[in-house]
Amino acid sequence: MTDAYLPSGSLSLAIDDTSDFSVGDIVLIERPVTAAWISSLGMDLLVGSNGQPQTWLAVGSTISTDRVIAAVSGNQLTLDAPLSDSFDSALLNPPGGTVVHYSFDGRISQVGVEHLSVMAPPLNVDITQPQFTGLTMTAVLNGWGQDLAFQDTQNTVTIGGNVKQVTLDTVNVVHTVTHTGDRMADFGISGTQIFVNQSSSTGSPGEWPFVTQSRVTGPNVVLNFFSSQQAGISAHQRWATGLLADNAQLPNAPNGYNGGTTGISFSDRGNHGSGQGWAMGWGVAWNVTTPWLVVQMPAGAQNWCIGCVGTPLSGNEPGSNRPVADGIYDSLGAPVTPASLYLAQMCDRLGPSAVANIGYSGACGGPPEPACHKRAVPTLYTRAKYEQCEPNVKWALRKRRALF
Repeated sequence: MTDAYLPSGSLSLAIDDTSDFSVGDIVLIERPVTAAWISSLGMDLLVGSNGQPQTWLAVGSTISTDRVIAAVSGNQLTLDAPLSDSFDSALLNPPGGTVVHYSFDGRISQVGVEHLSVMAPPLNVDITQPQFTGLTMTAVLNGWGQDLAFQDTQNTVTIGGNVKQVTLDTVNVVHTVTHTGDRMADFGISGTQIFVNQSSSTGSPGEWPFVTQSRVTGPNVVLNFFSSQQAGISAHQRWATGLLADNAQLPNAPNGYNGGTTGISFSDRGNHGSGQGWAMGWGVAWNVTTPWLVVQMPAGAQNWCIGCVGTPLSGNEPGSNRPVADGIYDSLGAPVTPASLYLAQMCDRLGPSAVANIGYSGACGGPPEPACHKRAVPTLYTRAKYEQCEPNVKWALRKRRALF
């Protein structure tokens, strides 16, 4: 790669020789983990509670983004989807970013799970013990999960780092027993181009509703997500990029700055979990409502909270006395238009029919109104919409049941 600086969101890039590349090639865009980049983020200063240095990401490793070449022109490659991270040659050279061909024998595509209920024994087990899980995807391209209900599963939905272009639509997880000890994740997302739509994590407390894991290369989206858990949408560890949390409702997330349990936590997690450090770059929370927000700014990157309703928290890096700069809060306390950033962008790219195809009616740019799904969370409906979808069920009774 020859660009001096490639911004986050770039759809094209320059390389020194395009002769070996053609439209349709599948490639990895490889971003090196260098000592200079780690130092710029202060991640070379992590120290555990035992006083020993911690490794955030290993120098010499890479962060790989899975893409397809959409066009070749001169020394420029255009990709099928934008890059979620920036490439700054001042921090990444040598060796610099590279583009490489790859093949993935055994990866399956056009596979999904639909209309399924799973009820597990209601156990409270330690995170190190076997658990009853729900849905795991690895080595999948173009997959989906739709209309799924899970009860008392833990680490319920796990999307691996080698997964690309997956939709999870109306996936709801309910817990009937309180989980103690280390939290497990109802939605644990890695991979690229993952879309989580109209899904939820509710019931007895003790779980992470939604987390990203390590080296996650978006863009990934969670839209119209609801959780009654005492935690929120959290970047969990070691540099995930390009997450959009759009219209989430997280009413019970506490003032958990140090533990990362605030409603939105795009932050430097410091020495938590053997040095999880900076967990999110280039993340956006859009029209999210929750009591507490932690949105911080990594060096050379940014995180935003736009139209969010909640109280922002600031503080030091966990495990040190180093203050961490806040990210950008815009229109704090007042939701903005468009009501949904994701749907507005989809409308711009593909038109109103694409928005209707994923279950949202009305003109583009209107409110992100959920469609009629039998297991959709009733608290996401307006009363009129609910009565349209469920004409034979009394609104007040069904809404009351949804709170438990």
